[in-house]
Amino acid sequence: MKSISSFTDEIIIATANSNRHATSISEKLVSYLNKNNIYIIGIEGEADSGWMLVDCGDVVINIMKKEQRDFYDLEGLWRNMTPIEESVQ
Repeated sequence: MKSISSFTDEIIIATANSNRHATSISEKLVSYLNKNNIYIIGIEGEADSGWMLVDCGDVVINIMKKEQRDFYDLEGLWRNMTPIEESVQ
């Protein structure tokens, strides 16, 4: 992501099997980050929406149900982006 994004270096995409699973993943992740003194800029979304996001600045973690992951296809979206250096020239 460093070469194609100005807002983060890494994006992690995790698939949750259900709303409850998404909530559990999010809670465990936030607990881990807090325990390891990793700053959380923000948490967006609700489990009911099928997509939750934890923004740690250099790393953005997306927790998505399969339906939302397939629909938004973030891997495909970012895979086709032009590196920042090339787009500036």
